[in-house]
Amino acid sequence: MKAQHVIILDLIFPRRMPDYKTVIKRLEAAKRQLHKVIGSVMVQHATDNIRSGGFEGKPHPPRKAGSARDAGRQILIDTGRGLRSIRFIVAPPYVNVVMEEHMVAHNDGATISGTFNIREHERNPRNRRRHRVRGHARKVNTKLPERPIIKDTAKLRAKLIKAGANLITNAFK
Repeated sequence: MKAQHVIILDLIFPRRMPDYKTVIKRLEAAKRQLHKVIGSVMVQHATDNIRSGGFEGKPHPPRKAGSARDAGRQILIDTGRGLRSIRFIVAPPYVNVVMEEHMVAHNDGATISGTFNIREHERNPRNRRRHRVRGHARKVNTKLPERPIIKDTAKLRAKLIKAGANLITNAFK
């Protein structure tokens, strides 16, 4: 039993440690980097969930049958704009993950209803000729199901703790 503890301690604290001034400098550097490390782990967690088509192993609800451009693409990826919009902002002591409003609506679920004015524009279908569409009003009543991208979960917290522990452990090497 004691041998096992020695091996674990050797992994965390090597037998020959650097002097304490070096360790303190490294710990101060780790403290400065901590917000960036946490933010990058959270963004990576969110993008991994989008690319996998689910949230932590549970698949997202499918689209309605016959949806436009449905064939052969993932649930939350069409042009990739939403995926690229996910980033973090450091506002000590907090790290906020921000994304465009469409991704927030998918993350939390949303009901979109009302009358929207559509401006005059030209439509350019892929296999037909271009034609003009007159301005009009459109009534919308749509419910987006909740398709979580990032939420406060035990799995995310474990990733954050592991990243922080690695940062601190590297200060002692």
